[in-house]
Amino acid sequence: MDTSSTSNHGSLTQYSIPAQAPGVGHIVSGPDGNLWFQNGFNSNYTIVKMNTDGVVLAQYPTPSYYVSALISGPNGVLWATGPAGSGRQALLSITTAGTISNYDLPAGYNIGSNYGCLTMGPDGNLWFYAIGPDGNVIGSMTPTGTFSWYPLDSGMAIDQSSLVTGSDGNLWFCATISGTPDQAAVCSITLTGTITTYTVPADYVSGYTSNIASGLDGNLWFTGGDNSNNPYIGSSTTSGTITTYSLPSGYDSYADGAYVFLIISGPDENLWFCGQDNNASNYLASITTDGVITIYPLYTTSILFSVNTLAVGPDRNLWLSQGGGVAARFTI
Repeated sequence: MDTSSTSNHGSLTQYSIPAQAPGVGHIVSGPDGNLWFQNGFNSNYTIVKMNTDGVVLAQYPTPSYYVSALISGPNGVLWATGPAGSGRQALLSITTAGTISNYDLPAGYNIGSNYGCLTMGPDGNLWFYAIGPDGNVIGSMTPTGTFSWYPLDSGMAIDQSSLVTGSDGNLWFCATISGTPDQAAVCSITLTGTITTYTVPADYVSGYTSNIASGLDGNLWFTGGDNSNNPYIGSSTTSGTITTYSLPSGYDSYADGAYVFLIISGPDENLWFCGQDNNASNYLASITTDGVITIYPLYTTSILFSVNTLAVGPDRNLWLSQGGGVAARFTI
C-alpha cells in the first residue's frame, strides 16, 4: 500500500539577514519568544536575535571564530559549541541580552567537526560529543562548568547532529560501529554512562544512520541510508525494536542525488525532515507515527535553496536556516 503523497500546501516565507551573509547556521526558538541563530562567514560571525515577523532585533559579535549547535537551555540562557578564545574548544552560554561566556573544554578534549551534537539532558546538564585523549567520548557539563566524560565503545563514532533525550530518560544518538563492514546503529547512554547499541536491520546495516529525534509516540526517529545509501526513515522503541520506512518513488535513489537529513518532532504531532529528491531538489516532509509520508517541495526562484537546520519556532511554525544569508518560515 502506498503510504506517501506530495502536497502543494504549506507556505514558505524567506527573510534575508543583513550584513553577515552567507552563513545562517543553527536556528532555535529562544526562551524570550524570539528566534536565535548564528550568522556570518570568514571570521565575521554574530549571534542573531530575530522575531517571528522576520525583523532582526540584534546581532551580537561572538568572541570566537564561530559557534554552532545552538540550543535553548534553562534559566533563560542559550548554549552553543564553538572554539574558545584560548585556542581550545568550548561550550558557550548566551543570555537574551547578548552576553556570551566561554566554558573551555579541558586540555586534550576537542569537539572536532561534529559541532551539531549538543543537547540539554534530563538532569539539567549539557550533553555533547567530543574527542578525548583516548578516543571518542560523550561529555556532560553542569551549567556552572563542571565536566564529566563517558568513553564510547571502541570503534564507535556519533553521526552528524545526533543526540537527544528519549522517553526513557536516557540520551540517544546515531552511530557507526567500525568493522568489516562498518555497522549503522542507534544507541542509548544512561546518565551514568552505560551505553547500549542497537544495529539496524540487515538490509540497512552497512549504510548509515544520521540525525535523530524523540517522537511524541515515545519512540526515537532517525534518518539514514540503506546498504546502497538509498534514503529511509527509521523508528526505534526504547527497547531497540527498529522499523524502517522507505521514501516514495522519485525520492529514493541515492545514485540520482536523493538523501534525507535533519529530523525533528514537529508542532503537529508528526516528525518533520528535510531531503533531496532524485533530481537533487530540496524538500520538506512529514511522517506520521504510523509511517505516512507527505512531501512538500521547496522550489524557490529567489535563491538556490539549501537547508542548514530545521526547528519549531515560538509561533509553532517550522523555521529553516539556509545558505545565502536567509532564514525561512514554513507555515503548514
